[in-house]
Amino acid sequence: MKAVSRRPCGTRHPSMSPAFGGAVTVGGRKRAELGEAAWLGQFGLLTQEFGQYEFTVRQAVALSTPDDDVSDEQIWAGTDAARAGEFVRAMPTGSKPSSVSSGADRNPGGQWQRLALARIYLRNAPIWILDEPTSAIDAEAEQEVFQELGRTKAERITIVVSHRAWTLLTEERLDLVPFRQPGSDRWRSGSGLPLGPLAAVQLYTTNANPLIEGKGHSPLCRHAHERAVVAGDDLLTIAELMARTDFDWCSKCGGYAMRGLSDSQLSYYSAAHQLHDIKWRLDGGSGIPGAQTSTVIARLDELAPWQSTDEAEWCSSDSWQWRDTIRELRRRVARSHAVTGPWRTGIVTRGPWACVMDAL
Repeated sequence: MKAVSRRPCGTRHPSMSPAFGGAVTVGGRKRAELGEAAWLGQFGLLTQEFGQYEFTVRQAVALSTPDDDVSDEQIWAGTDAARAGEFVRAMPTGSKPSSVSSGADRNPGGQWQRLALARIYLRNAPIWILDEPTSAIDAEAEQEVFQELGRTKAERITIVVSHRAWTLLTEERLDLVPFRQPGSDRWRSGSGLPLGPLAAVQLYTTNANPLIEGKGHSPLCRHAHERAVVAGDDLLTIAELMARTDFDWCSKCGGYAMRGLSDSQLSYYSAAHQLHDIKWRLDGGSGIPGAQTSTVIARLDELAPWQSTDEAEWCSSDSWQWRDTIRELRRRVARSHAVTGPWRTGIVTRGPWACVMDAL
């Protein structure tokens, strides 16, 4: 499919170039089968030139939805998610959004932008396109808005366009133990898995140079200069992080913030932790209970053909090492006859990438 074309002069909606291969589907239905309203209903769009309306808050926020009956609770849910609820409640008669004006002479740009974002929340479309969604909002509220977007990101597809790198960062940390080399300390010993798609994940820190005095902080840490990515910050990759041991990180924030993971990277991270969990159990000496051996082997067989959607992220040596690790674990599981100790049902990691082996 070619890229979306620019809006021709005089047309009301963006047009799309004809497909020369494949198809765009929504809920299993092709784009051509959807009416204009059904197609546009899939999207929530916030541009830099957001609308400003001489309406009440209720009217301004409810513009986003075709529903005729929108409750005050829904309006407040949208304004609170967009961090607009506080200033709306501070207005005269703020307890009743239907009677609060949002006129241009009363609201500065940041408040207008929050109301525009509240419209997107109330619309609740499956695909959001946000172009500089916090450009007029103060730094503290901006961080809160992006934390809320991160908290609800699994509920939709969100495309964010921003010139500020820190808005695309997350304070969550990855547990990289599965990618360490095996060692004598069972609790810190890794499985030696390849980094694969995770190798190029970008990390931002205030200081990655051990020759420069001072700890490295995440740009989002309260000890950082401006709680933002600035010109003097350092950019690393996870591959570079794993290759060195001389970093001096802040104990509060961990030293860095990272870019969010793609679906492929997240899938691999989860798969790698599942392999490491099986190896951890086998290394503990108690083995796999006999009744669960076939289940564990079936799971290993499911993980064996894992392949990144981006060939550049998964070289032949990574693929070979991945499959070789699974073959070895499969042999060890098959030889395991121990029945002592319960099988762990999951692993504990921090953040949204915690993975649980429910199947086991």
